[in-house]
This record gives sequence, C-alpha cells and structure tokens, in this order.
Amino acid sequence: TSHAPGEYEVDHIVPLEIGGSNEGANIYPEPAEPRPGFHEKDVLDDTLPDLVCAGTLDLVTAQQAIAVDWYAAYLTYVLHR
Repeated sequence: TSHAPGEYEVDHIVPLEIGGSNEGANIYPEPAEPRPGFHEKDVLDDTLPDLVCAGTLDLVTAQQAIAVDWYAAYLTYVLHR
C-alpha cells in the first residue's frame, strides 16, 4: 500500500511513441527491483521508436515484442544489436 519514491513507476506496456494508449489495460506499476526493472524497460521504450522511425524495425513487430515479453525485446533490440 505504500512504497518509497523510486521503487515503482507507472508505465505503459506499449509506449505511446509506438502507438500505445493511456487506457488502463496498457498501464501498470513497474518495479525498479529486482532487475531487470523499469530502468531497463525505459531504455527499450526509447530504443524501439528510434528503430521504427529508422525503418529497421516494423511497427507491429515492435508493438508485439514489447507487449508479449519486454525483457526478450530488451535483449534483442538493446543488448544484442
């Protein structure tokens, strides 16, 4: 019921920048710990729109990847690119 500042952030499952919405089904509380947590997902949230805009990643693929398993998408598009 209570958390210290920085323990959680309210996050979008699919970021707004790649077509996510502010609807409740697309928003959830995301912890910083254990890692990977919201810090790592934030990096992915910034990377996917760049890849889509550069034409190196299809929009639908980006949306599905982050919605289904954001950590696998992080490994693929951030750590292993």
